[in-house]
Amino acid sequence: MRRKRMVIQILGASSPGVMGSVKVLARYLTRDPLIRRMWMERNHEDDLVNLHLESVDPVNIWHRLKIYFHRVPGIQRELSSHWIVICEGESGWQDYHVLAHVDRRVRIDSVQRATSA
Repeated sequence: MRRKRMVIQILGASSPGVMGSVKVLARYLTRDPLIRRMWMERNHEDDLVNLHLESVDPVNIWHRLKIYFHRVPGIQRELSSHWIVICEGESGWQDYHVLAHVDRRVRIDSVQRATSA
């Protein structure tokens, strides 16, 4: 399987508490064995942060993150009103999946895990 990219974009990164939650999330993600590579980009001009993840199974990472959020609900509460989460599909970015979006009018894709959590 080829590696796919997942991006968690946090809008309004300078809002109180947001960067602290981003850092907690990034520390958690660095411990996930499914993630082969991760990096963070901060764009001060647009007030956003992008967490880039590479994995053979980014959808499974998203499902695992949702379990983590149940254990640490403050992180999800803080970030869900600021984030857009997308991942590559089978054809790369041409058929990407929206996993979460700050705008509730955006359709969230229903995706299935390729491997068990």
